[in-house]
Amino acid sequence: MPQTQSHAQPDGPRTALSRRRVLGATAALASATALAACNRPGSSGAGSTETIAMLTLWHRLPDAATAALEAMVEEWNKANPDVQMTALHFDGTADELEKQVADAVAKGKVPDLVQVEAEDLPAWYGAGDLSDVTKAAASYTGSYTKGSLAQTTVDGVLCGIPLTVDPLVYAYDAAAFTEQGWSAPASWAELSSEGWAGGPAGKYVVTWDPERSAHRMAALTTADGGAWFTADGGTWTAAVDGEASQTVGAAVQKVLTDQIDVLATGDSAAQVVQASITSGTLLGAVVRGSEVASLLPDGAEAWTLTAAPTVSGSGTAVLEGGSSLCVPKGCEQTADALRAAHFLAGHVQELSDAGLVAASTTTTPTTGDALAKAWGGQDVAGFLATTTKDAAGVTYAPAWDAVVDALSGVGSNPTPAADEVATALAAAQQAAQRG
Repeated sequence: MPQTQSHAQPDGPRTALSRRRVLGATAALASATALAACNRPGSSGAGSTETIAMLTLWHRLPDAATAALEAMVEEWNKANPDVQMTALHFDGTADELEKQVADAVAKGKVPDLVQVEAEDLPAWYGAGDLSDVTKAAASYTGSYTKGSLAQTTVDGVLCGIPLTVDPLVYAYDAAAFTEQGWSAPASWAELSSEGWAGGPAGKYVVTWDPERSAHRMAALTTADGGAWFTADGGTWTAAVDGEASQTVGAAVQKVLTDQIDVLATGDSAAQVVQASITSGTLLGAVVRGSEVASLLPDGAEAWTLTAAPTVSGSGTAVLEGGSSLCVPKGCEQTADALRAAHFLAGHVQELSDAGLVAASTTTTPTTGDALAKAWGGQDVAGFLATTTKDAAGVTYAPAWDAVVDALSGVGSNPTPAADEVATALAAAQQAAQRG
């Protein structure tokens, strides 16, 4: 009989890692992998029994996706009796997870895989907490979108296997647009009062979340060929207030000044959007792919999805984030970890059914009946997959959190100052340079 290899548990974790379910493993495995240290077990000599390699994954997926992941892990364990996997859900914030992983790396007791958000990845890698898997993962990269690979790469170094992406799309009330004689906007100029043919009073065609100002403007800059950050040999250059970004900022300022946006931010953002759709005051919104499944209230079947407007009207699709499965520094079973990560990321349909957009291009997901009904019969999953295929990925940087802090709050004032966005971008540039 194979034997399980026991692993040490780090002392005093900063934030609890809750086991949702131990999947597809024996009782011995369940007792051995609470917070597993990464170590490749092997044969101990002639006549010895083979040991079971045990992989541990730490993640922060939402509940629906966690349930899907559990089923994937169970499938893996049935197919790989000699390499068993356990998925542990981290209940804390991304910053708390980063501290937990850094602590594990320092103690030499790391998980084999950890889910890392695209915006956090450069800081994690810069801190020395992630492995360079550029060569080890080379055989897998052909299965993922260029944008997802870009967001998983830091200064030319691939740090993991892309798992999810978050493409920007435009959702709108097609019936109301037809009634007004409108087409879906191709540019942000068409979202302003000058370019928008003058809509009915009290109707809005976009939302704005001040807490995600940095995310949205960085994505819009990327869509038009710009970049807030570039890296060369470990040296980062910031252009948060560069020419391309200032063009984006001016377009955002115009929308905010014209007060055609519905303010939706924080924990209540989804409720505000749904209430505005129900009341008929919100006719359109730029949204992320991960928001689509839960965006509409009942009775909004006239809404549909199309390409998100860019500032220039170029039509270039862009991502506003995503996540990857990364191998922490110090892991000694990288090959098995990457093979497992590729296996999980390849479950395109399961990720789609859980409300996420997969980074893998190995298959195109189908749209479930409930989602299709909510969107008036549109093939939502197929549309998101097609949009994602050529979407550009945003380049983040170790100083990203400082930039987010500097831009947080932009658009929160119903009557913004004429230079609010430009001033905030200048402050964000200084924050980026300070690091």
